[in-house]
Amino acid sequence: MEDPRTSAPPPNSISFNVGISACEQGSRWLLALELLDTMEAGRLRVDVVAASAALAALGAAGMVHRAKRLFRKARWSQIDPNAVSFGSMISACEKSSDWRGSLDYLRASWIQRLADESCHNAALAACSRAVGGEADRVATRAEADKTAAPSRGKLLELLVPQP
Repeated sequence: MEDPRTSAPPPNSISFNVGISACEQGSRWLLALELLDTMEAGRLRVDVVAASAALAALGAAGMVHRAKRLFRKARWSQIDPNAVSFGSMISACEKSSDWRGSLDYLRASWIQRLADESCHNAALAACSRAVGGEADRVATRAEADKTAAPSRGKLLELLVPQP
């Protein structure tokens, strides 16, 4: 009989997801990508949880271009994004001062009916840097109106230059 103290169960998707999430907290984006590659090589299904955790790790490190590539790869691999993955992309864009990218991902999350308050807040933060505080004024007005977040139309009307 095997000694339970020396044998370990084989890694599974859950253990990899935990490891990739820890990479975000430890600013280890490269290790997060290596863990994703290891999952694929070990024929474990990369799911939206693993992809979102890796996106968050890349975003936290300011690696927006790599995050965008991973997001596209996940979509191509038939991994449907969720609110967390969209929020991670919006935040990654915000950290890289890419307010247009933030709005692009916010729009995409609206289309898929996945935008939540964290998505709106991250987009507002990105726009706030670029638009000289207009996003803060939008948020203040929304708070005064006792709404959780500004409406889609209002946000776009106030933050996106109209042609």
